[in-house]
Amino acid sequence: MLQKTINKQITISGKGLHTGTECSVTFLPADADSGIVFQRMDLAGCPKIAAIEKHSFGFNRSTSIKSEYSLESTTAPIGVNDLTKGDAVNVSSASLATPIAANTTPIAADTTPTDDGNNLTIADKSVPSTGSSTLVAEVVTIEHFMAAFALLGIDNILVQVSSKELPILDGSVLPIYDALALSVCETETKKQCNYLTISEPVSFETTDGSRSMISAIPYDGFRIDVTIDFPSPIGIRSASFCDTDDVQSIVSARTFVLLSELAFLYKNNLIKGGSLDNAIVFADVIPTKEECAELCKLFNCNLIEVTECGMLNNTPFRINNEPALHKILDLLGDLSLLGRRIKGHVIAYKPGHNVNSGFVKLLSDEKFR
Repeated sequence: MLQKTINKQITISGKGLHTGTECSVTFLPADADSGIVFQRMDLAGCPKIAAIEKHSFGFNRSTSIKSEYSLESTTAPIGVNDLTKGDAVNVSSASLATPIAANTTPIAADTTPTDDGNNLTIADKSVPSTGSSTLVAEVVTIEHFMAAFALLGIDNILVQVSSKELPILDGSVLPIYDALALSVCETETKKQCNYLTISEPVSFETTDGSRSMISAIPYDGFRIDVTIDFPSPIGIRSASFCDTDDVQSIVSARTFVLLSELAFLYKNNLIKGGSLDNAIVFADVIPTKEECAELCKLFNCNLIEVTECGMLNNTPFRINNEPALHKILDLLGDLSLLGRRIKGHVIAYKPGHNVNSGFVKLLSDEKFR
C-alpha cells in the first residue's frame, strides 16, 4: 500500500479542552516519509515537532509532544525515515491525554515561561537576546487528531497550529475526519507504507496498581480489542475495531469523564474549554444542590441534572458502547506515535494514556524495527 497525504490546504478551529484557548489548525500536504509534523505558527521561528514517540511527554489527561529548537537554526523535524533507522527512543510517564517531548534546557531570558504542572511552555514570540539560546515548543492534546489520521490512512501531513493546545471540537474524532476525508490521496513521491509487524506476542503492564495492560499478537491485518472498567454507571465494557470495519462505527465516539473527577480537574486549571457539548459526564456520585450550582457556572448552563442513564444533562449515546469505543480512538492516536502502521492484534485492558505510552515505548525498541 502506498503512503498517503491530503491534496489541498484545510483549516478548522475551536477551543482547547484544558486551556480554553482558541486554536486554528491548518492541514497541509506533505511528501512521502515526512510523517506527521506539527508546527507552532505563534512562536518565533515557527518550530516544527514530529509526532513520534521520541518527542512524547506528560500524558496528564492528554497526549502531547515537545521539542527543543534554536532561532539561529530552526531545522527540519525528525521524520519517519529517522524513526526507522534505529534511533534510541524513550517515552515519559503518562495519564489522561497525549503530549510530545524531548529533553529540555533553560529558555531564553526574554521569553515568558509558564509551568502548568507537567511541562514548560513558551508564551510569546519574543526573539532571544542571544542566538545560542535553546527554546522549547509544545503541542498538547493531539490524540484525537492522531486517531483521525490513522483512520484516514494519512501517513504524511503538516499541521500548522496557532496555539499550544489543539481544539477539542465536539469531543470526538468526527469533525477532523469529516474535514479531511475527501482530500486524502497518495503522496506525489510513490513509496510503500512503513509497517511494524507483530511477529511474536508482546505485552506491557503498568506498575502503579491499576492493572492496566496492553498486549499484541500476530495477526494478518490490524485489530484492536479493549476492555474498560470504571465505577457505575459506566462499569465494565468491551469493544473491538479492525481495519475492515466501517469507520462510522467508531469515529463519533466522544470523550468522557466521571463527575467525581471534575472538582480535581477544575482546581488544577484543567477543562477550561470543557462543556456538556464536547464531553459525556457520568454521574458516579449524586451532586448536591450547591455542587449543581457550581457545575452550572463551570459549564455555563442554567440547569444541571442527572438523567436516568446516569449522565449529566446529556443527549443519549451517539453509538452503542460509546465510552469503550472512545478508548479505542485514544489508543489509535497514541499508537500513531510509532510513526508506522501496525500489522497485528492489539488487546488492551483498562487502556489510558499512561499504559498506552508504555506500550508504544516498548514497540519502539530496536528489536521491533
